[in-house]
Amino acid sequence: MLDIAADATWVYVVGNTGTTSSEGVYRLRRSDLGDPGATPQLVHAADFDFTRAHLFLHDAGARQYVYFRTDDAALHVAEVTGDTPRYLGVLSTLGDSGDDAFAFDPSGPSLYVFESESVSTGAFYRLD
Repeated sequence: MLDIAADATWVYVVGNTGTTSSEGVYRLRRSDLGDPGATPQLVHAADFDFTRAHLFLHDAGARQYVYFRTDDAALHVAEVTGDTPRYLGVLSTLGDSGDDAFAFDPSGPSLYVFESESVSTGAFYRLD
């Protein structure tokens, strides 16, 4: 399952441009959705499990962020305000490969991350 997120200007997806070496989080202007020649803008290059890739968009008022987990279960964030996205780094390395589940609650705002590295049956942790 691949996730998709959107705001008034951009559509965000996890994908590639035809090769596994181009995996990453991309965005495309909404106004370009019908244009077959439009080029997606890379937000961050990373390895993903495309059967379980998730991303969440966080509108924090003056700033917008996109959160995503990579194939190694690391949770990442990028600021996507304006025309040039900026990768901010890893928020958490909690979990093993295959621990892809996470959720975002904008009312916190909080991120909920599943991991089975420290608890064999798995557990959820809240990151504020």
